[in-house]
Amino acid sequence: MSQPESKPVASDAAPRSISEISLVILAVLAVGATVTWLGPILKPFLTAIFLYFTTRSLARGLMRRGWPAWLAYLVLFVTAAGITTLVSLYVYSEASAFLRDWEKYQQRLVELLGARVTQWFDSIDDIFVMSTSEIVKLAFEQSVGTLEFMLMTFFYLLFMILGGQRMPGKVRRALPPERSERVLAIADEISQSIEEFMRVKTIVSLGMGISAAAICYFFGLDQWLLWGFTFFALNYITYLGSIAACVPPILMGLVETSGLFAAAVLATLIVLNRLFWIDWVEIRMSGERLDISSVLIFLWLAYWGWTWGVVGLILAYPLLVSLKLTLQHFEQTERLAILMEET
Repeated sequence: MSQPESKPVASDAAPRSISEISLVILAVLAVGATVTWLGPILKPFLTAIFLYFTTRSLARGLMRRGWPAWLAYLVLFVTAAGITTLVSLYVYSEASAFLRDWEKYQQRLVELLGARVTQWFDSIDDIFVMSTSEIVKLAFEQSVGTLEFMLMTFFYLLFMILGGQRMPGKVRRALPPERSERVLAIADEISQSIEEFMRVKTIVSLGMGISAAAICYFFGLDQWLLWGFTFFALNYITYLGSIAACVPPILMGLVETSGLFAAAVLATLIVLNRLFWIDWVEIRMSGERLDISSVLIFLWLAYWGWTWGVVGLILAYPLLVSLKLTLQHFEQTERLAILMEET
């Protein structure tokens, strides 16, 4: 006698997946609203975390030689402040020289590119002919905001340095053994990723900046050191920075070189230099890259750039790396980490 066919049991996998996706979307919206609302507090805090993980390996190297922690971080802070001051003074002098010759550059570009760029130049001229009071007011507003940001970042970083040595013990006392070790493992992996990111970025930025400056010098560009520094500084903005750094020397090549052929050769070398350092050297130095969708990276950069400007663009990639590493360590969120991957 044949057995009656058993009815398939309805699986709750689909509803569970839909509910999980809905929760993730709500969580993303909540985090986005929180970041936008609490930006003045979170921006210096996250910057301090980034600086803490970036400098921790250097500080540990000094501490292994017998330096106390406070002295190691103080030396790093004073050195960084000195280098930043010297670089700022140099960039200011080069930018001032560029502005003095702006009318000459503008006239030459209009001759080459036609009258359609005149309106764009007029809008730039409106910035250059601002009254002294407007310039002083703008500089004061920017200086106050920058000083406030730097002070908050400094104090956040100071508290992290003072409490960083005791944090692993606190985590082990506060959480069960398995969970505490997982949290510490995530923190250590994030720290190593940020340190590796900064090491690779600094080496690649130096190499790309020096080679770009050499190319500009060979073609006779006036502010060749400034354009080399632009490559170095903007490369810390993942992907977009190095592309944006190509624009000024290419435009100046049209103005300062002997002809269109020389300008085209200069533009080609600038682009090839960028491709060599970013698409070959950086990939090889990074080893196994963290597999993240390029579309997600650009959306992530767009959001953080819109929310926090230049600081957001610099912090965007380390934050995305930290998020993916965190999601990978938990079974409930591992699938989300897979969805973030390119392949």
